[in-house]
Amino acid sequence: MNYFKESINHRKHLLYGAVVFIVVCALVFLIAHQQYLIQRSTQERMLTNRAVIVQKQLETVVKNCQTATKTLSFLVENYGLPEDFDQIAGSLLEGTPCIDAIQLLQKGVITHVFPRAGHEKVIGYDLLADTTRNKEAFRAIKDHKFYIAGPFNLRQGGVGVVGRYPIFKDHKFWGMTAVIVNFPELLKAAGMENTPGGGFTYQFSKPDPETGEEVYFMPQNDHQVFASTVKVAVPDGSWTLHIMPANPVRFSDNWALLLFGIICASLAAYLMVHLLDEPRRLSNQVAQKTAELREIAWMQSHRVRAPLARIMAISEILDPDHYEPERDRHLIEELNKSSTELDEVIRDIVKRTEPN
Repeated sequence: MNYFKESINHRKHLLYGAVVFIVVCALVFLIAHQQYLIQRSTQERMLTNRAVIVQKQLETVVKNCQTATKTLSFLVENYGLPEDFDQIAGSLLEGTPCIDAIQLLQKGVITHVFPRAGHEKVIGYDLLADTTRNKEAFRAIKDHKFYIAGPFNLRQGGVGVVGRYPIFKDHKFWGMTAVIVNFPELLKAAGMENTPGGGFTYQFSKPDPETGEEVYFMPQNDHQVFASTVKVAVPDGSWTLHIMPANPVRFSDNWALLLFGIICASLAAYLMVHLLDEPRRLSNQVAQKTAELREIAWMQSHRVRAPLARIMAISEILDPDHYEPERDRHLIEELNKSSTELDEVIRDIVKRTEPN
């Protein structure tokens, strides 16, 4: 009955220990989750700040392109086709290192380009006749506005974006001015280079002019879900910048805290079970010691009494004034035997009373 009761109590204590383990683990998990939220909030704030900086830099590039094309268009509209095109174009490109070249188109045909070196292939190219590239150009003509096309593969090689501004004379379409921006230079000017060891990675996308689907121009990043997305308004719609952390914060980064929490929870559960079981252990020890004392008392009252009684009886029989060899020799043997037996009993008692 007692064993059954002790078994039930021990199971209750184990249950209490399990509850303590779960509660401590839950507290540690909440602390770790709160720390993760703080870390992620800090990282998102950094991403947002970085996105604003990149946005401003990219908008500056777009404005420089727009200024160059509008200035050249103004000169053509008011003063005609410039004879010193190279000199004027060179002046326009000064201070705008991100612009790779500037072009002049009559109707849709490229007639002038500066610098000419490396861009000879585009001379005579009829943009409006190219159905794969003329959509943004026609939009610019229709809306009388500056538009940017691309990024796409350039005829002269490489990848770039092209900004175009229409020219009208007497309310009739005369041609266009255009600037070529090398795409890697655009990314560099905007501070969007994915350099190894940097704190951020970047993605650049834009709706396809035909399908409307988002087209990504940089290698896809596994951390896209963590991106701080900023839309940059440009004259032909919008570019979308995705700023991503090179090392995104994850909940699993707090593994050391979680491991420490599990260890603390295990210790707390063990101490709880140990403290709850302590009265039972003390009771068992008391019962054990009581049983040992009872056994010692029994030994003293039974095992010690028998040899002691014989020794006392023999002591009374022995008479030093009347020595009888035969009788006394036998009594002395019995006395030695009883003494030895008494000694063994006493040793056994002493051994039982010694601490374990």
